[in-house]
Amino acid sequence: MPLGSRWIELVLQENAPTDLAGDPTRYQVTSTDDPQFAAPVQPIAAEQRHFPEDAWYAETHDAPTVATIHVTYRVFLELDRPLNDGKHYAVAVDPTAITDPGPWPFVMGAEPSEALHVNQVAYLADGPKVAYLSAWTGQRGVDFPEATDFELVDEATGQAVLSGPVVLDNANDPWSGSLVYSLDFSARSPSR
Repeated sequence: MPLGSRWIELVLQENAPTDLAGDPTRYQVTSTDDPQFAAPVQPIAAEQRHFPEDAWYAETHDAPTVATIHVTYRVFLELDRPLNDGKHYAVAVDPTAITDPGPWPFVMGAEPSEALHVNQVAYLADGPKVAYLSAWTGQRGVDFPEATDFELVDEATGQAVLSGPVVLDNANDPWSGSLVYSLDFSARSPSR
């Protein structure tokens, strides 16, 4: 659910959220172990997007349609304060805004962010190795001002093996409308 330290993404199961889904006063974020969220915090913005993200092919050609189009509804909540790694949070929603009001619990940093984009096949051993950080709400690109450095972590040991800067490459990507940050780990020195 968290995209960055100040952004939360909700993926909705229903077919059509109401117009109230874009009203930030309909959401509350709380925490049991982060004092900044001990009292409910309302987001400063709630933006939504919905469009077909995939088409699942029917099992047989006798089906009435060749593919079933799936529209995904997403709500992006912008906070006025950062979420902290390892802390527990929950998002609750006014049930007049969306069908499933939650609460939706999560631990900050426990799951990879959908805003981080890497090559899913492989990187060439002697070629460039760059990951990207970007997300689009449907109205604007998500910013990541706290993301100044990154670390690559060895999954087996949990130890950082490479580090480097997060660089804002494009403040308004013409194709996605996103802010695009790069994480170049092509020739980084191992962390000590």
